Amino acid sequence: RGTPIPMIALDHQQGDAEVVYAGPLFGTTLVTRHTIREGGELRDYILLFGHLEALAPGLTKGHVVHAGDVIGEVGDTGSPELVHLHLEARRVREGVDIGSITIPNDLLATENSVVCDPRNVLPLRPGR
Repeated sequence: RGTPIPMIALDHQQGDAEVVYAGPLFGTTLVTRHTIREGGELRDYILLFGHLEALAPGLTKGHVVHAGDVIGEVGDTGSPELVHLHLEARRVREGVDIGSITIPNDLLATENSVVCDPRNVLPLRPGR
């Protein structure tokens, strides 16, 4: 509990991440949009950081987050006594403007985004 969580950049990410949601979803949750170059095209992905003890001050929709910035702390909100970080990577479907979605659960609706294997987008640690 309380371990700082740094923002991560995805493999082939273009620019910084943007906050698309901060508030209750999986306990206290932060959702960020990341644009990556994939197959010669730009695609949006979202990362969901859930069950945070607290969000870093000032994180609201539209805020730009740089790799390494602390976004919050590990906690157990929404899952009492089970301290952990829920990290989920989702690919945004073609034609969806994830930034225009105002209802948190709609971020996760299958018509808007689809869960992907995070090993496909998260950078490998050095030496692996």
